[in-house]
Amino acid sequence: MTQMTAPVLVEQIDSAERSTNPTAAAPAALLVLEAIATLGPITVAQMVRALSLPEDEIWQVISALERRDWVSARISDHAFEISPKIDTFFARAHVALPEADEARQILEPVAASQRMLATVGAFSAKGEFCAMDATGSQTDLGQPRSLAFDHLALAAQSVLTPSALNRHLTAFQEKFATPEDLAMIKSGGHAANLARLQLDGLVWSATKDGFAVPLRFAFGAVGAVEFAACPELGTQAFFFQEFARRLKITYLPGRYGIEARGLSDLLKLSLAFDDFIYDQREA
Repeated sequence: MTQMTAPVLVEQIDSAERSTNPTAAAPAALLVLEAIATLGPITVAQMVRALSLPEDEIWQVISALERRDWVSARISDHAFEISPKIDTFFARAHVALPEADEARQILEPVAASQRMLATVGAFSAKGEFCAMDATGSQTDLGQPRSLAFDHLALAAQSVLTPSALNRHLTAFQEKFATPEDLAMIKSGGHAANLARLQLDGLVWSATKDGFAVPLRFAFGAVGAVEFAACPELGTQAFFFQEFARRLKITYLPGRYGIEARGLSDLLKLSLAFDDFIYDQREA
């Protein structure tokens, strides 16, 4: 009988790469699982050469993975491959929105500056607008917000196409809307608020201590970012007003929204400049 062999792809991971690769120090379980997923079907002997791990250590990991029914071996050559069960496991897993990485790039310089608070939100489904991430710990992340009253959600809606806006509003009214939301939308007040926002480019909170602007993520996804003054951080009024003015004259008004990556770069430059100004005033 001719014995089948697993594809010999282990040359992709040579010793030189392993010595400089930051994943070389990863736990054996992750390395073995990754090898089976990316190089499989693969035998234990091939994994020994690819990962430079002791054979008994690899077998210990495989035994644990087999007990979970995450991997299985072919009868012919004992090459291991991913079990369909793990595919089901990951299919049910919570996965971050594609825009999460761009959101982090916006929030990181704000968090580092300790000048103000910021929250980034996006549509996670039709009619469902949620905050994805924030620099503060009090934000309700992942909870649907009102498309009729929440100023972060209003900012995002201001740059939607009419057809996209209609789809989101229809779904929102069916799934999440309160009687107050329905009344605002049906009375025309919601449309009037969006029209004003499209002219002004940003929407201030009711207490005027925060404002939101629309965002455009890569591949056209729509969201918004809210910046808020924070007394605990000592946010100074002149800084906050000047920051809003810079955003407005640089990007707004407009029907497209601020590019998320462009805003990240502006934040880094703006906050660094303001650090210099503060240092000069304190000197």
